[in-house]
Amino acid sequence: MALGLVRTAARRFPQWGDEFGALMVATIVVNQLVGPPMFRAAIVAVGESGVDPRPGSIRAEFDASDSVADAKVTPGAKITSAAAEV
Repeated sequence: MALGLVRTAARRFPQWGDEFGALMVATIVVNQLVGPPMFRAAIVAVGESGVDPRPGSIRAEFDASDSVADAKVTPGAKITSAAAEV
């Protein structure tokens, strides 16, 4: 979709559209190459992946208190979680 928008902009603005298009395609390519590894690194860094970020460690120990299974719903009340009660 983004490449289609770049193509449309390049055709609509012939004075600077080609340069803009080249810059945007390069930006999209860099985003597609760098984005997923950086996103994974962020998820691991905040501890949401279940992988221990320390070197040499395979997996972090799962903390059951952070799981969705602890959530409880009471009829006629708002949704609460055991973690919110601590």
